[in-house]
Amino acid sequence: MQECEAQAKLGESRKWYWDSGDNSGPQGGRLVVAWGWLRRVQFVVLTAIATYLSLVPKPGAVFEASPDKFLHLLCWGVLLVSLWLACGQKNFRVWMAPVLFAYSVLVEIGQIWVPNRYFSVADIVANGAGILLGGLAVWLFLVVTRKNHV
Repeated sequence: MQECEAQAKLGESRKWYWDSGDNSGPQGGRLVVAWGWLRRVQFVVLTAIATYLSLVPKPGAVFEASPDKFLHLLCWGVLLVSLWLACGQKNFRVWMAPVLFAYSVLVEIGQIWVPNRYFSVADIVANGAGILLGGLAVWLFLVVTRKNHV
């Protein structure tokens, strides 16, 4: 009897494993957990890449030849979309966008101490614009997918 109760409690604690789709059996649960893990890891990896490229003394010829403000806009917009994917639609909070912006400002301030890199208010504005455009992209995605599923 105790074994059945223990298994029932284990099942209750693992409800988050199962997605609303047809994930019967342990393989489906593992896929859902792996997908959740992958969503979070991609944000951490992209943030690490953006931080590294922002703070390395010479980011490379590809970045030097590209329009700087466009790269800031693209980088931080992609990071906001990445954050939304990492959190999932239900767990994403509006306060996360200003926190991401604050992090972008800290990275920009960090460039003061990196040789061949310079602090720029225009870069901060481009970072903020990218985050706003990323937020707009997420919002448009949600609007379009809601209309198609209602």
